Amino acid sequence: MGEVVQLQTIEQRATEAWEEYCSRVAIVNADMTLDNGIAAGRAWARFLDLFGRLDRPSAKEEPKA
Repeated sequence: MGEVVQLQTIEQRATEAWEEYCSRVAIVNADMTLDNGIAAGRAWARFLDLFGRLDRPSAKEEPKA
């Protein structure tokens, strides 16, 4: 049988990315390490990428990467 592809809306993915960013920020605020700061920055970039897609009319649903 074929592979089942799970779909999420961009809004759902952006919400998850925001939650990941908030979690990473809490960690870096606690330990102030460079590695955790970089991880928080990457999470922020993912959130911004998805947030920007919310304004695009054709971005209703995309397969989860």
